[in-house]
Amino acid sequence: MGWKLLRETWRLAAAIAFFCLAPALMGAASEFDPLKELHERERIVIAPPVKVAPTIDGKIAGGEWDGAGATTGFHAYTDSSVVPDGPVLFAAYSETDIYLLVITPQDPSRPLSSMAKAPDQAAVTNDDSIELFLSHDGKNVYQFVTNSAGVTADLKNNNLEWNGRISCAPGQCLASDLPADWGLPEGKYWFAEAAIPFATVEAAAPKTGDRWAVNAAVNRSGPWTSLAELKGKLFSNIESHPALVFAAPGEPYVQLTSLGRFHFGEPAPRGRVFNPGSSAVSIGVDVDMRKEGSRTTEDAYRTIIGAIKSFRDKVTVQPASSQPFHFPNEATDTAINRMAVRVSVLGDDGKPARDLLLRRGDITLLPPLVVKIGNVPPRKYAILTADTTGLKSRARLERLAIDVAVSDAGGREVMRQKSDGPAGIREMKLDWSKLPVGEYSCAVRAVSATGEEIAASSGKFCIPETPAWLKSTVYDDYGKLDRVPLPWRPVKVSGRTVDVWGRAITWEPESILPSKIKSVGAHLLSEPMKLAVSAGGREFSIPMDTFRVTKTTKTRVTMVAEGKARGIGVRADMFAEFDGFIWVTLSVRDEVKGRKVDSMRIVTRMPAKDTTLYQTFNRALTGDIGGEPIRIAWQGLPNEPIVNFYHWLGNEDRGLGFTYLSLIHI
Repeated sequence: MGWKLLRETWRLAAAIAFFCLAPALMGAASEFDPLKELHERERIVIAPPVKVAPTIDGKIAGGEWDGAGATTGFHAYTDSSVVPDGPVLFAAYSETDIYLLVITPQDPSRPLSSMAKAPDQAAVTNDDSIELFLSHDGKNVYQFVTNSAGVTADLKNNNLEWNGRISCAPGQCLASDLPADWGLPEGKYWFAEAAIPFATVEAAAPKTGDRWAVNAAVNRSGPWTSLAELKGKLFSNIESHPALVFAAPGEPYVQLTSLGRFHFGEPAPRGRVFNPGSSAVSIGVDVDMRKEGSRTTEDAYRTIIGAIKSFRDKVTVQPASSQPFHFPNEATDTAINRMAVRVSVLGDDGKPARDLLLRRGDITLLPPLVVKIGNVPPRKYAILTADTTGLKSRARLERLAIDVAVSDAGGREVMRQKSDGPAGIREMKLDWSKLPVGEYSCAVRAVSATGEEIAASSGKFCIPETPAWLKSTVYDDYGKLDRVPLPWRPVKVSGRTVDVWGRAITWEPESILPSKIKSVGAHLLSEPMKLAVSAGGREFSIPMDTFRVTKTTKTRVTMVAEGKARGIGVRADMFAEFDGFIWVTLSVRDEVKGRKVDSMRIVTRMPAKDTTLYQTFNRALTGDIGGEPIRIAWQGLPNEPIVNFYHWLGNEDRGLGFTYLSLIHI
């Protein structure tokens, strides 16, 4: 017995009309635009019955979850749009329990956060955590949460005092550890398995066809996501939850584990269909992508008003077997902003007879060349980011050139730059220091090695006039008054300790840098800050030989410290201001001529218990400090035009921030 894969793809393109010669094709509106109704249908997930329950042990063994239905198509909590490469929910049931698995990508820029240590605390949702919601009666919602370390919380109707008995286990894996049929992108994943007794949610064992409400949510996944399209409502809002339908033994079910790169115009539903029954079944996979409000005229011309792309595919599955499916398609019109996907059992007439899964929601289609321009007026340049990730598979290009032509408001080209490299995210620096004030446009092209234009886009930036406040002396004049605004108080100096409101900074002989920083009664340093020098194969720190205060006002105290070790002399010109800001300018001299100094670094050790959070200018490098080292890069991610001059470490009450005048030697 083999299996048969049929493709009946119906493609509708924006602003294209054709004449139907066959009169039989003319009819009701549903015949002209049959997939429009998907955007109004109920979202459902099928839970099949299992003979062998999955083991809840934080491991995904081969075939362990084959008995479950699955769906992807989670929504971002911020704007409710469907996220690409998002989490996947698996669901199945036995006579006593419902089994759920949520697997989600890890953020590659940071380790998983698991700061909550005690169960039944609301703080667990601040960690990387997975939440599961069930409601059997549409009135009461039961919520189960676990973080990546297995710390759990359970709630009934948002009440943390309720306790329910479940089995739950988190785990981590690579995409390569998971079934290839799932089509998950390369990278790290984490997941949570759960077995929830029906008795725990105060329900009888469901009957065939019973419908519950279900939701799954992933916290801190970047963005936070939910299976339900919430539109600003809480994760626990039952009215927004999809329907969980309990299937009968022998009924077909589906695992839809990937939607493809739909955000780059490459929708490709992927997964596996299971047919435990005694006869073959035909399964339809429908995808409809359109601009909201688009329609097809009800005449022989079938003119599309707006933008619509629809795809219909079919797979026939033999009895007691399963078959993978993968239907790559193309829909590149960036006006499209809605998508619906349905997997259904087809009747004898080839039409959908019963839905097995339905997902729908808002989407954003990116052009093949995405251009962003970040202007940096104080430095007199702009950073242009060209993202050609969408061209990697679409154009099958590994390398290409980005050509940028900058024109002034009159259309005259004033600058041209070209960058060659691999397809992906590219940054280019546009130096406008010699251009006059005004508006400028950038024509950006992606060009192949043969000179063929593959994609084009554009962007703008403005060279502003110097603002009045920057030339004004008002702030300097105010500063000359030497006044300290409330609630701060004037700076005080006692020996080598500078005392400001809520903070005291002390220098001691073992280091040229501060040895103690006390904030609101707590010490921020676990040992003195050190200027560590590596030269001649040895590393050593610079002590403080002399320290003197050179000037004191209400707002600022100015100091000089000097020290020397192994022929390396250092002078630290410093000032501390009334708000605790300290600025240090280091001057270095080497008494050994011709010696190579391999490195100089500032070593700062802080107590772990008081240093649980970190932040930089780069949005992706912000969050909790876990048990693994964190890579805090000077240069942000390639698609971030912000350099990380500032780093902050601390907790909710206090901390230390570090900034630098220049990264030229870092």
